Amino acid sequence: MLIIPVFITNVVGYPCAYAGDVQPRVRAQPRSDAQKKDKVVRYVLAGSVLLLGSVAAIFEVESDEEYSRYLDTANPTQMHSYYDRAERYRNFSNAALVGAEACAVGLVVHLLKAKPGKEPRPEGIRISLEVGLERAEVCFKW
Repeated sequence: MLIIPVFITNVVGYPCAYAGDVQPRVRAQPRSDAQKKDKVVRYVLAGSVLLLGSVAAIFEVESDEEYSRYLDTANPTQMHSYYDRAERYRNFSNAALVGAEACAVGLVVHLLKAKPGKEPRPEGIRISLEVGLERAEVCFKW
C-alpha cells in the first residue's frame, strides 16, 4: 500500500501530519454548577415520569378491581362503598397520570432548551490520501 501524505500548514505555520497519525485530543473539562444542576433536573424529571406513571397504573388496576366488586355485589350499602372507592382510585390515577404527563413535557422542554457544549476545534486542517491496489481513501479532518 502506498501512502502519500499531504501536508497543509495550520494557522501558525507548522505542518500538520497526515490523518493516519492524528489522534484527537479532547480534554475533559470539569462540569460547572449549572451543568450539574441540569443533570439533576433531568434525572428528577425522568424519575418523576416513571414513578407517577407507575402510580397511575397501580391506582387504575385498583379502581377496576373495586368496580368489579361493585358490579358483583347485591348489598346496596357495600355497592356504594365499592363504587366510592372505585371513583376515588380513578381520581388518584387521573391525577398521577396528569402529573406524569406534566413531568414528561417539562423534561422535553428542558432537553430542547439545553445548549450543547462547545467542543474544542483543532488549529489546522489535516488531509491524507491513502492509495492501495484495491482502494483509495481521502480523509479530511478540521
